Amino acid sequence: MSTSSTQTQSHHAPPGPASSATSTTAVLPAPSQPPATPSLTFSSSCSSAHSQVSAKRRLIDPAQSSQRRLVLYTPSSELLKCLGLFLCRRCYKLDLSPTQAIGWLRNIDNYLLIMGYQPVSFLSSGSVVFLYMLCRDLLSPEADSVEQLQVSLLTCYFITHCYTGNGNGYPETPFLVGSRAAFWDRCLSYISIMSFKMMQINSNRQIYSETLAELKAIGR
Repeated sequence: MSTSSTQTQSHHAPPGPASSATSTTAVLPAPSQPPATPSLTFSSSCSSAHSQVSAKRRLIDPAQSSQRRLVLYTPSSELLKCLGLFLCRRCYKLDLSPTQAIGWLRNIDNYLLIMGYQPVSFLSSGSVVFLYMLCRDLLSPEADSVEQLQVSLLTCYFITHCYTGNGNGYPETPFLVGSRAAFWDRCLSYISIMSFKMMQINSNRQIYSETLAELKAIGR
């Protein structure tokens, strides 16, 4: 009888601290979690879009890269031959061979190398394209003598060195034909005429590519 009374009392006794904590935990709502399906759908969409973009790049980039390599990376020796042909055709009145004018450029290049004004040859494809642009717009087809052509060509070559060269400074002496005062007057005049185009070809890849393609077409 005593045992039964004890069990009854124990059954109806108020809950202690531990029971209270358990009860409180049970009635709290479970932490909300973001639905899994939208997240998976978003990830799947991103993956699909990325795959489509990658597929398009695989289709487009190789051809564009190949074209750029063909246009932009042309050996300087090939471009110098094209430049020599251009000079002969432009100055049609003169008895000039394509190699003669290019020889003037190479002699100056060797002089600057030997004297330590430049660490490597200046006659890269980029410098030849720049020089061609100056010659195309500045050299007159009415040149009456080889010396007149040489004066203008070497002035353009000096400006090309000053604008695109790696050296800290270049001497005027190897470029000089005629008087020093006339040389500097010619430099200032040419720079005034070509300043915009010089900046443009240096900053605009499209302009450079078009000028390079134009020069290469002369040799075909």
